[in-house]
Amino acid sequence: MSLSAVKQFIRRSPLALPLRWLRSWLLVARTYYQTQQLNAQVQQLEQVLTLNAAQHHEAISKLEQALALNTAQHHEAINKQETEHHEAINKLETDLQQTTATLGHQINDVKRILYPSEHPFAWTAPAPCWQQNAESKLGKLADDLSPEQKAQAFYSYFSEMAPGHQQIRQQQYDLYAPTIKADSGLRFLDIGCGDGEFLSYLQTQNIAAVGIDIEPQEVERALAAGLTAVTASAQQFLSATEEQFCGISLLQVIEHLPPPDILPVLQQCVERLCPGGVLLLETINMRHPLAVNGFYTDPTHQKPLSDNYVSFLVQWLGLTGVQIIYNLPEQLPGIPDDDLTRIYSNYTVVAYKN
Repeated sequence: MSLSAVKQFIRRSPLALPLRWLRSWLLVARTYYQTQQLNAQVQQLEQVLTLNAAQHHEAISKLEQALALNTAQHHEAINKQETEHHEAINKLETDLQQTTATLGHQINDVKRILYPSEHPFAWTAPAPCWQQNAESKLGKLADDLSPEQKAQAFYSYFSEMAPGHQQIRQQQYDLYAPTIKADSGLRFLDIGCGDGEFLSYLQTQNIAAVGIDIEPQEVERALAAGLTAVTASAQQFLSATEEQFCGISLLQVIEHLPPPDILPVLQQCVERLCPGGVLLLETINMRHPLAVNGFYTDPTHQKPLSDNYVSFLVQWLGLTGVQIIYNLPEQLPGIPDDDLTRIYSNYTVVAYKN
C-alpha cells in the first residue's frame, strides 16, 4: 500500500479513529508544550526587561546625581572665580589710589623743589620762648639768680629750653636696655649724665648706675632726685677708678669732646668695661639734612662725627658685635625712602667688649 493510500485510510476509515485521536492528542500536546516554552521565554524576556529597566533607571539616577554634583561644583567654581576676580579688582583699585596719591605727593615735592613759590623780601617770626620753657621745667626764674649762680646755671637752662623730649628719651632708653648685662652685679656708668634722665631710667630697670658730669648744677639736680652722680670729666673719673662697669654710655656727649681727646677717652672706657660689657655712643646723625642746624644749636659742640668714623673707632679699640641704631625719625621732602640712614636725626653705635 502506498503512502497516500495509508493517509486516506487514516482520514476516512472507522478503524483508524484511534489513530486519528492519537494524532490529535499529539498535536494538542505539542501545541501545549510549545505554548509553555513560549510562556517561559516570555517570562525570561519580561525578567530581562525588568532587570534592564531597573539598571537603566539606576544608571539614569546616577547620571542625574553626577550632573547635579557637577552643576553645583561648576556654580561653586564660578562663584569662587567671581569673588577672586572682584577682590583682585578691588585690590588693584586700592593700589591704584595709593599709587596715585603717592605719585601726587612726589610730584608736588618735585614742583616745590624745581619751581619754588615766590616769597616776600623779608619774613618775621617770634622766637620760641626758650628761657620760659626752661624756667618752667627747673621751677626757678633765671632773673632770680645771682650773677654767679646764673653763669653757673647757664647750661642747665639751655639743656631744658625745648619741652616735650621726655617721651622721645623714653623710647631711646627702651632701645638701650636690652643691650646691658644687667645680671652682672656691676654698676653702669653714664658719662655726661646731666640731671640724671638715663640714670633715673636705669633705676626703674633695677640696674645700679653712677653718672658723671662736668656741670656742677646738673650733678646737684641728679643728687636731688636721689641718684648717684659725681662732678668730674670723663678723663678724671676713668683715670681715678679701678671699678669695672657692665656698660658705659656717652649719650649726646662724644661731640662735646675735643677731637684729640676722643680716642683716649674711648680707650679708657674699654679698659673699664667688664667682659661682655656694652659701650653706647649716641650723637647727631650728620646724614640728615637738618644735622648741621641741630649740631650748631649747642655752642659747646666741638666737631660733628659720622657714623662710619665712630663705628670704626670702636672696632679699632677691639670691641665686637658693633651695630648702628638710627633713631628719632624726621622725614623731609627729597629724602628717598630707600635710604633709611638719612631719615633719622640721631644714631647710636653699640659695641661689646669681647
